Amino acid sequence: SGFDLDGLVRPARGAMSAGRLVVATIYYLREDTLTGFAAAYRREMAPLLEGHGARILAQYVTDRSKNTFERLPVREKENVFVSFAAFDDADAYDRHLKALAADRRWRAMLADYAVRMERTPETLRLAPTPRSLVR
Repeated sequence: SGFDLDGLVRPARGAMSAGRLVVATIYYLREDTLTGFAAAYRREMAPLLEGHGARILAQYVTDRSKNTFERLPVREKENVFVSFAAFDDADAYDRHLKALAADRRWRAMLADYAVRMERTPETLRLAPTPRSLVR
C-alpha cells in the first residue's frame, strides 16, 4: 500500500528527536496464503492494532517480479507480508504490546493465523533519525 506521507513535515535542522519509534513486523507466510493474509490484515488485524495505539504506516507483500538489478540480491523463495507502525516512543509501544497480550480477540486472531505462517513473525524496532518526517 506504500507509505502515506500526506500531512508530514520535516523538522528544522538541529531539532531534537521526540523519541519516536517505527516497528516493522515481518510475517513469513505459506505461498498459498499470501494474498488472503494481506486482505485479512487490513480487514481484521489493522483495526485491532490501531485500537491499541499503533499508527499503521504501510503494508507490503512479496513482489514476484524478476530481479532486474542483480547487484541487489533478493530472497526469491520467501513469501512475506510486512507492516510498519509508528508509536510516540518505546513506552507507548510497550503499552501497546501489553494491551494486545490482554486482548482475547488478538490472541484468538494470532492462533487462527498461525496456520498460514511458515514461522514466527519477526519484529524490528526502528528509531527514526532526528529529521525524519513527523506529523
